[in-house]
Amino acid sequence: MEISVTQSRRLPLLVAIAATGIVAASLILATWNSVRQQRELVMRHMLLSAQVVLRSTQAHLQGSLRRMGPESMRRRGFHGSMDEPLPSLTADLLTELTQDSDVRFLGLLDTSGDIIISSSPEAGRAFALSAEGLRGLRETGLWYSLQVQNGERVLYLAQRARPAVARFCQGMQDHDLPESRGFERSPDGQPMTGGRRPSVLYLVMGLGVEEYLGLYNEFQRTAIYQTGFILAAAAGFLAFFTYYLRRREQSRAYQALQRFHARLLDDMPDGLLSLDGQGIVRAANPAAHAILERAPGTLVGSALDWLPLGQAINEENGGEAWAETELGSKRLEVLRRSVGEADDGPGSSLVLVRDRTRLKALERSLAEAEKLAAVGRLAAGVAHEIRNPLSALRGFAQFFLKKLQGVQPDEEYARTMVREADRLNKVITDMLFLARPQSLTPQDVDTTALFEDLRRLLEGEAAKAGAELRFEARTPSVHADSDGLKQVLLNLIMNSLAALPETGGQVVVTAEPAGNDMLLSVADNGRGFSPDAREHALEPFFTTRAQGTGLGLAIAHKLVQDHGGRLEIESEEGRGAVVRVFLPPA
Repeated sequence: MEISVTQSRRLPLLVAIAATGIVAASLILATWNSVRQQRELVMRHMLLSAQVVLRSTQAHLQGSLRRMGPESMRRRGFHGSMDEPLPSLTADLLTELTQDSDVRFLGLLDTSGDIIISSSPEAGRAFALSAEGLRGLRETGLWYSLQVQNGERVLYLAQRARPAVARFCQGMQDHDLPESRGFERSPDGQPMTGGRRPSVLYLVMGLGVEEYLGLYNEFQRTAIYQTGFILAAAAGFLAFFTYYLRRREQSRAYQALQRFHARLLDDMPDGLLSLDGQGIVRAANPAAHAILERAPGTLVGSALDWLPLGQAINEENGGEAWAETELGSKRLEVLRRSVGEADDGPGSSLVLVRDRTRLKALERSLAEAEKLAAVGRLAAGVAHEIRNPLSALRGFAQFFLKKLQGVQPDEEYARTMVREADRLNKVITDMLFLARPQSLTPQDVDTTALFEDLRRLLEGEAAKAGAELRFEARTPSVHADSDGLKQVLLNLIMNSLAALPETGGQVVVTAEPAGNDMLLSVADNGRGFSPDAREHALEPFFTTRAQGTGLGLAIAHKLVQDHGGRLEIESEEGRGAVVRVFLPPA
């Protein structure tokens, strides 16, 4: 059975997606902001390192050039010509400074950005200084750029050379200098006159920064992994949250289904027992306790054999058919179905118990109504055909009774004919009474006055039977049709008087409250009913007396039913009988 759960998981899922997206975006943004800051720190560190190396290089270059210059040579007493030109020695010095270090290139630039001396001609040709970079270098005296050279990233840093280095280069002989247009221009880019050389030079250095950038790349790779982890964690969280919502919805549906089943089993009118393979009751609903007349909670743990249900279930056909049994005054129907492998183990089964007492009573009432209908049809069909000839026969019998008066045994024969005609007429009248619906007018009937009328009517019959007739009015009034109630009590008392022993007979008529109903009972100490007689006592034409018609109790029962009440017989054979009439309140 499907159970609808009204709460939807759409809103919580949207909230979770939004919250997860915000958290993931914040973490990713923070991560890449940290990467950006790390790049700035690495760049700043590289630039600072390059500036330190460049200053150190300038200082070392200044000292070396001073030792290698002509003035120094003359002061030291050297007046011959040098084996090598001074610019070549300067280039060798720059090349020497690039060895065994991260410095990949050293060179001197003029104000037009051309290299006049460098540690490596190839690196010098690869070096590129844009016009915008040259403009910035002229204005600030400092320029840097990260470039790729021979597959390696190199940080180029240019800075205005120290004045001593610039003056030293101005003191070189013309034949010592390589051809360069740089020495023919002024610092503002205009050609110089008089052969003067520029007073401003720039020292440029290329620093290998693969090691620095490698650390940054590692940090960037870690950031990428972290971003991927954050996205994977967000996706995993959303998947888990979706699964959790689905499981929670399924759990709620399961709990709703459990509550529905529990209410269904608790409120169902039929009894339900769950048995394990050994026939032990493992569960029972309230209706089962009520039908089997057991206190709540006492059925669980007991065996089915102690109940008549165990004998009623047909094990051969697997309990496919309903079986009938009795439990006291109750009529029950039982059905057992195997459920195979269940929580109670193999061989588990369910037993359904239905209380059919009321249904059986209705079936009996229906059968009685059908019999009464048949009697009615019979009475309606024969009353006209019998009563007219019967009236003629009774008239002739009375005529012969008068004619034969004093002539025996003819007079007695005629008297018997009149008496039997009257009895036959009464049978027809009773049959018509059973067949026709009665018009009742319920009202408060004084029980004392009712009992007094019955006493006067029946005292002769009681005296003839040698019985004591006693009336006990324990309630002032009874709500019923006066004539109908009198007819009921007359029939019941007459049946009791007929069943009394020859001596010591006693009939007690009582009126008293019984809960919401009013109880009228007729008790005697006569011969009572056998079980079979008690089963059929209320049927029309059933009688145990030779002279009885079998309509007295049937008429009383019909009148009680017309009042909306019920009639019960309690009797044991040889120990008297009690007939109880329960009438509803007004």
